[in-house]
Amino acid sequence: MKLINAGIKVFVTTHSDYILKAKDLRAYIAHPNGTVSPVETDEYGMIQSGFDEAIVQTNEISNKIISAIDNLFWTSALPR
Repeated sequence: MKLINAGIKVFVTTHSDYILKAKDLRAYIAHPNGTVSPVETDEYGMIQSGFDEAIVQTNEISNKIISAIDNLFWTSALPR
């Protein structure tokens, strides 16, 4: 809090409502190109669907990795 009170901008990510109070913060989403944009919030928290896209992309990449590992394993396990 001393940094913030001194005017230094701090970037923090958390899911805790015990560490930070909603009235004391603003929510932003960080984009891969280095920019940030504000996230709409209401009394229940952030209104943001960007996480859904990130989860889908992560699952797709994970599935490709698992498939590649399976292919390597089964290919090398076959008798020659």
